[in-house]
Amino acid sequence: MALEPTPAASPSTTATDNPATRKAALRQRIRAARRLTPASTRDLTSNLLQLLDQLTDGVPTTVACYLAARSEPQTRSFITRAQAAGHRVLLPQVRGDGGLDWADAAGAGARDSGFGVPEADAVALPEGALRQASVIVVPALAASSTGARLGQGGGFYDRTLADRALTAPVVAAVFDDEVIADLPIEAHDRPTDWIVTERRIIATVSPTPIQ
Repeated sequence: MALEPTPAASPSTTATDNPATRKAALRQRIRAARRLTPASTRDLTSNLLQLLDQLTDGVPTTVACYLAARSEPQTRSFITRAQAAGHRVLLPQVRGDGGLDWADAAGAGARDSGFGVPEADAVALPEGALRQASVIVVPALAASSTGARLGQGGGFYDRTLADRALTAPVVAAVFDDEVIADLPIEAHDRPTDWIVTERRIIATVSPTPIQ
């Protein structure tokens, strides 16, 4: 599957739109749609691996990736195959203060985080571990070709991405019908460099090169 260029941006929303209100409505609609379509029928693994290979030139590196909840684009197969290709994979752990710690996927299990998403069942790495990642795969409810990402609303990844290496591309994993033009954004939202769906790989803003 060839990588697709960034589509032309559509007209921006009007100043009277309330981003928080629009986000809440989108979250409700997308969550309802996800409950109707089993995530297992829309596998992103092949495209995630293809993009990872391109971004790293096939050289093993450190990759950070979320552990998917049942309705989200699944990542366990991607994690296993990335490890088999020699990559070190970091998995998140949710902190009580709304941030994320990271643990090595090697030997880690999965457990309920208490926030509705799985997390790594392993010893957390020292603070700043995310800066070791050369590629970061994040969950999303929707994403746009301009780099906007709609999360679940907890802000975990927006806060965490502030601590990443600036050269690490951020990849949003969504289903194809969740690529939405003119996605509402707020000042705290962190942009993404790539979108991966079960059908496409989309460059948003100019992808951040691996150094």
